[in-house]
Amino acid sequence: MNPSTREEYAQRVCSTCKQRKKGCDKKLPICGYCAKRGLPCNYHDNDNGILIGPPASKYGVLGMSLPAWQRQRLSQAQGTLSFATSLLQTSSFTTPSLTGGHSVIDEAVCQHVHFTYESLGLTFYENSKRFLQNFQTWLPIIIPDRLYRAIAAAECRTPPADLSILLLSICLITTMPQDGISTQATGPAALYILAKVLYAQLQAVIQASTFLTQAGLIISAYEYASSQLDSAYVSIGACARMGQIIGIDKAGTRLADGHVDAESRLEAMEQWNLWWSIIILERYIMLEMPPCRYKYITATCPNFNSKRPSDFICEDDPDPKYDEMRCLPTSGRSFRRQAQAIYILDQTLQIINSPATLEQRLSELAKIDEKLQDDLMQLMEERSFAYGLRCGAAATVIRSLYLLHQAIIAHATTLGPISAQEQWQHRSKAALDTTSKMMMDVAEHHLNYISRHGVDSLHFCCGCNLRVAIQYIQHRCHDSYAEDVIFVKGLEKLTLLERAFRERWGSPRDGST
Repeated sequence: MNPSTREEYAQRVCSTCKQRKKGCDKKLPICGYCAKRGLPCNYHDNDNGILIGPPASKYGVLGMSLPAWQRQRLSQAQGTLSFATSLLQTSSFTTPSLTGGHSVIDEAVCQHVHFTYESLGLTFYENSKRFLQNFQTWLPIIIPDRLYRAIAAAECRTPPADLSILLLSICLITTMPQDGISTQATGPAALYILAKVLYAQLQAVIQASTFLTQAGLIISAYEYASSQLDSAYVSIGACARMGQIIGIDKAGTRLADGHVDAESRLEAMEQWNLWWSIIILERYIMLEMPPCRYKYITATCPNFNSKRPSDFICEDDPDPKYDEMRCLPTSGRSFRRQAQAIYILDQTLQIINSPATLEQRLSELAKIDEKLQDDLMQLMEERSFAYGLRCGAAATVIRSLYLLHQAIIAHATTLGPISAQEQWQHRSKAALDTTSKMMMDVAEHHLNYISRHGVDSLHFCCGCNLRVAIQYIQHRCHDSYAEDVIFVKGLEKLTLLERAFRERWGSPRDGST
């Protein structure tokens, strides 16, 4: 055998195979088992350092070696100091270090992000895959192939700072406590602080970009899921302003142009999805805040006849031996339907807050109710190969129905004839009962699903609907002389699911992780 082509092997099995009790071929820099499954492959060797092996892919082997100075910093961070505090103290890029230009900033942020991933024993590929399988099914803001190409490039040279902060935000939204940061001092709250501080510093020293806007949206979504509504409100507003600066709010116009090249079209498609994701997330944040905030929406919906967003669906590889994933850009209708549901949500809120007469508002709300009921029945009847493909649209329709009928019940009390009041209220209470029963069915399905796939498979918009459904059923059972057994059992399922969601995300400010 030619010595130049001889394969190299480690002296011991990698930590992943050892932990999982799998046969390890000890290949360097990545063993065969970890390469096929997109797992971190760590060989601990005092002389050669820690070899990190992200999976082999069509872009090549994405591997790196952790230098001695980073190993020393890693051991310090795993001590008594806070994870985030240690990171920021050991290599913080402060104002004086920015005199070297963008290369200095890129290198500083890159060190933070690489160190964070190494500390958690994760790889860019592994976390990106988790992100695409969960968060991306609700808000598809990144074309998977473009993300993987960016990761491959980042392994060959120092990535731009905005890409590094995007990878850090993906780490934030996907990392579970058992991934390596389980204590209070080194939990998700510390990782959030690190991401938030670095993101704020970058906003001050680099120009707005698509990567930076995507990172900001993910951070805002984390704040929303963890009940930090004020922070989420500020963050999503900043994302909308950045998006307007770089023109992603006009990307739909570029998509309508039949003369753009394929790469420019993909870029416009990704930006248009990003803008629609900002629109959707901002509205969900606003729905959990005082009603007056609705007047100050930053991301306005495009014209109703404008181009709709697209879907980028990730499918598991049919071969069970490989845990790889192929990601297919598609013109599917899931995200498109979610965007369509947002138009109706906006229309509902506009009528509720309209200065029109009470009779006019009730009449308009009744028309919207018919449309919402039809849309929801159609969504519930459809079956798709991918879980959650209709979840975002259905969740938005359900939220609109709760808002609409609660408003009708409140408005009807000021109608003159008692008979008219009772007629409107009876109709809306029946509609709310039906909607709540649908939510109970959804809760039962989701409880079964997350037992197999984890709570991260729940879309963030589910949390709001669960709380609204629980409040309605509790109020209904309290007012009823005889508790409805169906609603009591349904309430148990809704409460279990809401608790699982809350325990996963919690709120860094109230001490939960």
